[in-house]
Amino acid sequence: MVAGAFDLLHAGHCLYLKEAKTVCDYLYVALQTDPTCENFGNRPLKKPKNKPVQTMEERKIQLESVSYVDEIIEYKTENDLSKILEKLKPDLRILGSDYKNVKSTGEEFCGGIVYHTRDHNWSSTNLRKSVSENNN
Repeated sequence: MVAGAFDLLHAGHCLYLKEAKTVCDYLYVALQTDPTCENFGNRPLKKPKNKPVQTMEERKIQLESVSYVDEIIEYKTENDLSKILEKLKPDLRILGSDYKNVKSTGEEFCGGIVYHTRDHNWSSTNLRKSVSENNN
């Protein structure tokens, strides 16, 4: 299972999903409605997130078109994600390497954690910045 907002779906997201699919037979994607709806102090990395540019519907349509994704589950808060993990008890949860020394949401309900190796600079933040710079 992977989780996130997947706003402005880009090559980095696709590589993340591709890598996740190599370690699991069935890939759940937990899609967060809006990561800014919750105090960032409740998040494992304790840092604020950007409000999605795209609607939930747009992000879901894009993820549905990615062949690595088997099922999408929507969630709002970290507590909701924890409940989903408790119910599904996935064999693996795939996280970014920035979570290596952090207790992640619902990790006690997962069979194990695999950390995604990110060897590129593709990110929604960089994409937002690039679009902003090109519009000025």
